[in-house]
Amino acid sequence: AQRIIKAKLLSPIRSAKAPFPLRPPTWPTTVPRLSVERTLGVDYDSDWARKPAAKAGRAVVQEVIAAPVLRALARPEVTGLDRIAHLDEPVIFAANHASHLDAPLIVSVIPTRWRHEMFVAGAADYFFDTRIKATAFAFLLNAVPIERTRPSRLSARRVSELLDDGWS
Repeated sequence: AQRIIKAKLLSPIRSAKAPFPLRPPTWPTTVPRLSVERTLGVDYDSDWARKPAAKAGRAVVQEVIAAPVLRALARPEVTGLDRIAHLDEPVIFAANHASHLDAPLIVSVIPTRWRHEMFVAGAADYFFDTRIKATAFAFLLNAVPIERTRPSRLSARRVSELLDDGWS
C-alpha cells in the first residue's frame, strides 16, 4: 500500500501538467502583463554616485570617518607606493579579497591622486540586492554592480566605460 501511495504522490511532479505549486502559475489572458523594469542587482544604475555632490559627500565620509576608523582597526602597513607613483590613470587595484573590508581598506590607503577618482566592483547579487544596500555601497565606495554568476556584457561595458573615462 505504501508503494502505491508514493507512486501516486510523485506522479504529478513527473507530469508536464503538474498542479500549481509544482509549476509556475498561469496568467489570466484578460489581464495585460506589465513589464517591470529591474532596478537592482546588475541593473542598478550607480551613475549618480559619480556626480559632483555624491563625490564630495563620499570624500568627506571617507576622509573624516572611514579612513581613520579603518586605519585604527586594521593598522595597515603600506609599502611600495614608489612602484606605482609613475603610473597614469586609470589604474586597476586588485585585492586578494580576504574579507568585506578589503575594498574600504584599499580605498583608505590609496594615494589621494586616485582615491576620489576610483570605483569598486561589487557583487551585484550581494551588494546590490536591496535598495538600501545598493545606495549605501554606491555612495560610500562608488561601487558598481558586477555580475559574478555568469558572463555579463552589461558589467563588462560598465567597467570599460568607467576606465575609458579615467576612473581607476
